[in-house]
Amino acid sequence: MLKSVRKTAIGAVAMGALVLAACGGAAEGDGDDPIDDTNGDAAVEDTDDEAAAADPDVEPVSIRYSLLLPPGGAVADASEWLFETVEEVTGGALVTEIAYGASLLPGTETLAGVGDGRAESGYVVPAYHPAEMPLANISMIPDPGSNQEARSRALDRMYRENDAFREEFERNDLVLLAFGPNNPHSMAVTERFDTAAEFAGKQVRVAGYLSPAYQALGAETVFVSTEEVYESLQRGVVDGNAFPFDVQIATGVYEVAPFLLDDGVGEWGSSAIAINKDVWESLPQEVRDAFDEIRDDYYTTLGEILTQYDTEACESLLADGGEVVVFSDEEKQNVADAVGTAPFDAWLEDAVSAGVEEDVAVAVWEEYQGYVEEYTPQVGYEPGLEACAAQAD
Repeated sequence: MLKSVRKTAIGAVAMGALVLAACGGAAEGDGDDPIDDTNGDAAVEDTDDEAAAADPDVEPVSIRYSLLLPPGGAVADASEWLFETVEEVTGGALVTEIAYGASLLPGTETLAGVGDGRAESGYVVPAYHPAEMPLANISMIPDPGSNQEARSRALDRMYRENDAFREEFERNDLVLLAFGPNNPHSMAVTERFDTAAEFAGKQVRVAGYLSPAYQALGAETVFVSTEEVYESLQRGVVDGNAFPFDVQIATGVYEVAPFLLDDGVGEWGSSAIAINKDVWESLPQEVRDAFDEIRDDYYTTLGEILTQYDTEACESLLADGGEVVVFSDEEKQNVADAVGTAPFDAWLEDAVSAGVEEDVAVAVWEEYQGYVEEYTPQVGYEPGLEACAAQAD
């Protein structure tokens, strides 16, 4: 019997938590309305107080998992699946309390907070910590032709097989459990266009290593906080905004920027579901083994979760008169030619500045790219923007 994860639910803090979208996260509200920024009262939902009752001989270990996003959305759903499945296969040996909406740790403090034990586990966003996790920030380099399930699998494999990549986690007293998801990259624009050249002179809101990519296309890039994006588009302060597909819908951005571009810049963003190193080493061996045993199923399920939120985002977009614009193969090549290695070059400069030897950083990138190329044709997940455009035809 699947034991329920105990959940600390924070009602409607999503707009504050959606700052993760700047770094590759995603969130959904409970309904069709954009998530508001009001703080609800904390409520504990314990659907099964006897979480370990299935096996009376098991002495359960309880941990807290800090998640900066509210319930609902690909990140929360994938996290719940991971911990609930481990609880199930171990007969309740591990019971996880999920603290949603940054109720335990702010997103920017999760790295340090898990490392020093304020939370046993947490959703760590490497993009918040470029100095501490420069190699993990390869996830923020836009990657044309890939998809998010393949990228997450590739990042996980980097942790298992690349010493320098794994040691970055160890230095921060972390053990990786899995990489978290990100729905497909999209650029929402206020006026439709179909070519790479039309980015010239546009002002677009982006974050991280998307900035050098769109600058190479002739756009002026700015950063606007998540809660200000809608009004900035509505007032014409910016012409476009980069978010994962589902976040464009969850925040209501598509209402004022109804054209979502699949422009070929590439997929980006992923974060780490991590656990404190000492806590990990103290867990029963059967619990540690369970995380290993379900890893492949986790990433397959992740692809299914991404598909679910892609589908829901598409339905909302099309129902409200929005449109997905897929650049032609020729125009995507024009984008690739213009962007070149600009995002990688910016990341490499930052990694070297953070103390990584250049040859090590280059080797990490090349190994990661090899894994992405290996997994992309193998996985079942198909990015939702092209599917949504086809649905509209």
